[in-house]
Amino acid sequence: MENSSPNRNLLVVIGSIAGCSLIILCCIVPVLAGLGGFAWTSLQAPEGAEFSLDVPAEVKVGEQFEIVISIENTQLEPQNLIAISFALDYLSGVEILDSDPTFIYQDEFEILEVPIQIFTYKEMILQDEIIEIRIFAEAVEVGDYAGEIQICLNSATNCERISTRTVVTE
Repeated sequence: MENSSPNRNLLVVIGSIAGCSLIILCCIVPVLAGLGGFAWTSLQAPEGAEFSLDVPAEVKVGEQFEIVISIENTQLEPQNLIAISFALDYLSGVEILDSDPTFIYQDEFEILEVPIQIFTYKEMILQDEIIEIRIFAEAVEVGDYAGEIQICLNSATNCERISTRTVVTE
């Protein structure tokens, strides 16, 4: 005859539930919190850097102009300029011709359904150094063009986002 009672079975069930809950609290929750923390921090702007953008508010069709991005490294370690990207909404009336320093690669693709054009760089910025990226552009179509420029330091997910706007006239 088995030594089983309803109370003993209930204790086994309660113990199993408590054990599973303990495993979830001790193992699964910290992993998920860590992943959430990783995703949150990867979306933040770069630390230890100051950014400025100089873009003409208005240009004429056919006029060439400069987009000047200044980056100051305010932290102790060097930082690397990885990429500068433009929303294609802005570039639908403006064409990027070149830059100084010269970008090493250029491509177009979508991130979260937002089409962008990305220019990759390999520029080290030393402590307290300010670098200027001069992007040479040409106004190609009349209109009011606005969009976001992203400047990425040290990784492709560590980007400063700056909104810009240029009106192209005849």
